[in-house]
Amino acid sequence: MTVLRSFITVPSSKAFIVLLFLSLLFSCKTQKTTSETAQKKAETGTLSDKDLVQFKYVFYTANKERLLGNYDMAETLFAQALKIDPNSAATMYE
Repeated sequence: MTVLRSFITVPSSKAFIVLLFLSLLFSCKTQKTTSETAQKKAETGTLSDKDLVQFKYVFYTANKERLLGNYDMAETLFAQALKIDPNSAATMYE
């Protein structure tokens, strides 16, 4: 029983402070500025929020028209969606 009690002890205050400091040190992450984020988006080719909303609207409308049998309208809308996001695999598939 005494072996178990000595094994399960409260860490000393110095060790606790060191562990707390190390955990805070490695868990903190600096926030990127908006200019860095915008630059990274431009480099990777991701869409802005406005373009993403517009793309989704056009893409979903094109799918709706295709399901309704309006193939000419759907083709036009898919082409418009590709102009917004030329890297969209789903649009290229449709």
